[in-house]
Amino acid sequence: MARETALPGTFVVSTGRCGSTMLSNMLRLNPDILSLSEFLAMLLPDPLPPGDLDAAAYWRVLTQPRPFFTHAYRLGIRVPEFLYLPGAESRFTPADGIPPILITTLPHLSDDPEGLYDEVGAFVADLPSATAAAQHRRLFEWLCARAGARAWVERSGSSLLYLSQLTSAFPDARFVHLYRDGRECAYSMSRNAGYRLGAIAMMLHARLGVSPYLNDDKPPEHVPPDLRPFMPGTFDHEAFERFEVPVAQLGQLWSDMVTPALDILDSLPPERVLQLSYEDLIAEPEQALRRLARFADLPHRDPGWPDRAASLVQSRPPRWPALPEDQKSDLTRVCEPAMRRLYGGVRCRGRLCGWRAALATVLSAVHGQVYVRRDAGAYYWNMPDYDLLAKFYDRLMSDSALRSEQVMRCIERYNPTAASLLELGCGTGAVLHGISVVGSLSGMDISPIMLDLARARLPGAEFIQGDISSFDLRRRFDVIVCTYDVLNHLPEFNRWISCFACASKHLTEGGLFIFDINTVGHLSKVASERPQVRQFDGNTAIIAVSTEGRSVYTWDVRIFEHAVNNQYRLYHSQFRELAVEIRQILEAMPSGFELLDLADSAGGTPDDESERAFFVYRRRSS
Repeated sequence: MARETALPGTFVVSTGRCGSTMLSNMLRLNPDILSLSEFLAMLLPDPLPPGDLDAAAYWRVLTQPRPFFTHAYRLGIRVPEFLYLPGAESRFTPADGIPPILITTLPHLSDDPEGLYDEVGAFVADLPSATAAAQHRRLFEWLCARAGARAWVERSGSSLLYLSQLTSAFPDARFVHLYRDGRECAYSMSRNAGYRLGAIAMMLHARLGVSPYLNDDKPPEHVPPDLRPFMPGTFDHEAFERFEVPVAQLGQLWSDMVTPALDILDSLPPERVLQLSYEDLIAEPEQALRRLARFADLPHRDPGWPDRAASLVQSRPPRWPALPEDQKSDLTRVCEPAMRRLYGGVRCRGRLCGWRAALATVLSAVHGQVYVRRDAGAYYWNMPDYDLLAKFYDRLMSDSALRSEQVMRCIERYNPTAASLLELGCGTGAVLHGISVVGSLSGMDISPIMLDLARARLPGAEFIQGDISSFDLRRRFDVIVCTYDVLNHLPEFNRWISCFACASKHLTEGGLFIFDINTVGHLSKVASERPQVRQFDGNTAIIAVSTEGRSVYTWDVRIFEHAVNNQYRLYHSQFRELAVEIRQILEAMPSGFELLDLADSAGGTPDDESERAFFVYRRRSS
């Protein structure tokens, strides 16, 4: 009979192809942990059927062969996760179908999986009726008792697909979200026989209305010639090997699993969720396992376990960068929204999710952030937010001519002989393009795509990729400008101060420093309003602003680009602005600066409730 004392239970959830099988093998080396590998995945399409299940019904859930796995075995498609390999002496054969629990879970636990299968059958036969979740827990805890384990961890690939069911059915369980660079996951999926057969199954269902791999429905009598090589009765292994799933399609699948799952995990109490990256697991396996053990209350009586488990790590460089450029571009685009949430520092419950500062090199600047890390031969990158919007930037910021005129009026009034100008956060060069009173123009921005557009617009100007709060160009300019509330995009005020110091260092004596900001009051106002909807060139932009606290505001920009017919391509970007009081800015300016002008949008004296504040400083003579 099932033990009724609840043991610590943990689910490792993931998209698949992210190192979760390796993690199961690592956990298996700890004798105090029952490592359940692919238990739920092999029970698909419904690992948690509704209603109560008596012993016989539950046994059918565990043992009734599933069409997809049956066909994979019969066709001889080698799926690495299938540990049960029927031979001459095996009780179960591909012709009859393999019980789901025997495909991976029991061989992972025992060198005699068929013997353990019989023991499970005897145990299940005595179970009273209960929900599927309750029956699963009873089985897990019986297996723990049999093995002398003190906790269980279930790990299945693609388990994010039924995460909502899991969190409801197991309200006291903890969840470890194991994730990896989505582009590498998608690449790995495209090379995995199981995922490729799954893609064929979905293609057949879309074309024929039924798929023999997904259910037992009889296929139509007439199958188009191009599909016959993929039907079970006429399966062509060479055609299967040639079959390619667009890697961007798999990247979209990955992103579609990750994004809603993060919303679900973020709705749970923090003590029930651990975010663990594959990159951390590879780079520092012992520390990652100890962190997981502490989080999940897993036994850790064997001090040598993390070291033994670390020996299973086999790192290799990512493979997706070897794709053709167009495929890499499409793949990065579809993975970017979820990648930003995992690696890009998006805040969840006041904490940074998805990346650890100790393992990352952060190159941050005005237009978003780039996170780069190199360890274990890997290279991971998250696109700057403004790179995504570069092609639409000028239409969204349509008042660049007004900014150019404001800058030129200041130059003509306060430094009419100025010969050189540097714009910080120049974007696509729209403001620089409108400045005609200075001969030598330079621009700096963090976004390489923005700078490419700026170079095309102003081939005679100089453009530099860099961080506006930390740069040393070893020369001086007569004017430095920083418009379009670029300063607000620096996430900490000490970086504003650093920017002011850099400007002072790079100005000639009597040189001008001109900048503007979104005020505290304006940011608060737009955050309280409904999202803006803008139409341009057949495209639609939706811009929403929310607050993360008293002084930090998140701009959420979604652009639906019209493609063909009624189809649209979504570009989703987020960036933050820091609200700073005017008084604090005035007090923070270096002593070498003299304030010449401070105005609001209408030319009056600004306060913190104005829409914008426009500053003009002069660098004093030494």
